[in-house]
Amino acid sequence: MSSDVFQGIDTSRHLVYLIDDLPSNNTISEKMLAVTGLKTRSFTSAKEALNAARTEKPDVILLDILMPSMDGMAFLEALRDAPELSDIRVIIVSAVNEISEMMQSKALGACDYLTKPFTIDRLQEAVASQLKPQRNNDNTQRQ
Repeated sequence: MSSDVFQGIDTSRHLVYLIDDLPSNNTISEKMLAVTGLKTRSFTSAKEALNAARTEKPDVILLDILMPSMDGMAFLEALRDAPELSDIRVIIVSAVNEISEMMQSKALGACDYLTKPFTIDRLQEAVASQLKPQRNNDNTQRQ
């Protein structure tokens, strides 16, 4: 496991939201990130996650696309339309391997796109790469 991709990042100060309507998918991602020291919070509802983000503001969100009620694309639109949330980094984590979905998610502000199934190394690298620009701002992150 290459949790050394987090070298120089105080992982204990960062929060990652895991949003997938299947709890087992969130559990897998949570276990893959647990070894890094990152704090995670899982949601099976994009609407719940959006409401929580307004008060808790995660650093990174792992987001599924295909979900009932509010899908991943609608979540991205809502996130980008809220000025206080628009700078949150989002990584799409989906079984959908379509170029059009990837392009649409990028156009809506997603930073990366992981196709399920993915490896622990790939997930950790994707999350670490989104946290690295924040390294100099660690003192403004979570206590």
